[in-house]
Amino acid sequence: MLHLTNGDATRIDETGLAGRLMPWRDVLHEGPVPDGLDLTELTDMRARFIASRGWSKLTELRQSLAERDACLRTSAAGDEVVLWFEHDLYDQLQLIQILDFYARAPRGPKRLSLVCIDRFPGVRSFHGLGQLDPEQLRSLFPSRIFVKVDQLRLAVRAWCVFRSGTPGPLVELVESAPLDLPFLVPALTRLLQEYPDRRDGLSRTERTFLNAVDGQRSLGRLFGLQQSTEPTPYLGDLVFATEYVNVLAAGMVPLIQLADGGPLSCAVPTGPASAYWRQVPALTEAGHAVMAGAADRVALCGVDRWLGGVRLLGSRLPWRWDRPAARLSITEA
Repeated sequence: MLHLTNGDATRIDETGLAGRLMPWRDVLHEGPVPDGLDLTELTDMRARFIASRGWSKLTELRQSLAERDACLRTSAAGDEVVLWFEHDLYDQLQLIQILDFYARAPRGPKRLSLVCIDRFPGVRSFHGLGQLDPEQLRSLFPSRIFVKVDQLRLAVRAWCVFRSGTPGPLVELVESAPLDLPFLVPALTRLLQEYPDRRDGLSRTERTFLNAVDGQRSLGRLFGLQQSTEPTPYLGDLVFATEYVNVLAAGMVPLIQLADGGPLSCAVPTGPASAYWRQVPALTEAGHAVMAGAADRVALCGVDRWLGGVRLLGSRLPWRWDRPAARLSITEA
């Protein structure tokens, strides 16, 4: 038996359940995930992206991800694979990647089962499996469901449209509201909200962060506030720092600076207690203009960001999130 988990925080190895444990470590909501690549090629691209952000060393990443992929391939001819995932965007993207692999494999495991929850009895504010102790995790095992053909088909479709070079297919999938994977559509809708807004050019995460910047709160405090606004938190602190804070601080036109007027340090944080998180940011003049809707973040600063297979690049984009309509507006020819 193989247990595939959503990272290292889920303590399956302490439950006493038989089988091998393999964490799936990848922040698929950040960086390139284009189509046209097989598992080996995509894994190498992901390793290079993660290393480029300073989150891990390339040699270590390549080794750990190669071991992960080898384990996945071997498990396709095994007895049972149990998938342990949650309802958030981080987990749902990992889940559809794994289900897509098994759907396309020449042979599948004898049993492919899934534990995927958005709540747990007695846990008032459930954010993920990492909150549960080994006994609580073990209690979920008997209630696992066996993955059905329709769920595999939906995962294949979702993984394909997530990697598409344009967001149209993803919008169509979300609007069709399939129910076979009940947490998938809300997660993908949250991904679409990361497209620049029609009014100010900010993604939802950028706006939430900048709205809380007041020249008094530290970055550590601001990260906590940003997390508290998410009904389904999915963003890690390193990603928040490098992909949001540092980008807004070091772009062509910075939108934030230190409260004393100096530039923020855009180093990669070394831990939750590092000096990075004690920095206190304030909005620049440009930041105030963007937040007031008087300037467009994309037109002003430019953007270079991947959302799955879509690369957002430059100062003019055809795709914008329409908040009043709660949908993506696509103006491409």
